[in-house]
Amino acid sequence: MGEGIAPDTDPFTRYDTFDCLTFVEEVLALAHSAESHLAAQNRLDLRYRSIVPRPKYETRNHFMEMQWIPNAIRKGWVTDITAQFKGVEQRSRHITHRTWQDW
Repeated sequence: MGEGIAPDTDPFTRYDTFDCLTFVEEVLALAHSAESHLAAQNRLDLRYRSIVPRPKYETRNHFMEMQWIPNAIRKGWVTDITAQFKGVEQRSRHITHRTWQDW
């Protein structure tokens, strides 16, 4: 994904294959861009907690529920409308550094 040691020739964007997360990122990035070539900055902002000084593997939103959604809400890309639905149960799981390493 272009996050390796320079020069990393892997592209940040591919249109020949997607997983569910990169598909959502791409759709939102394109939908929020007046022209398709302007989607790159939006895509980076959605994909990473921070892109300063550059996008890195360590700052990528790897997990949809634990990283991507909270950061997208914080940055204003999406709005949490969960409270509008009845019968919603909130569930959580504590992830430690050890748990992350085991994955």
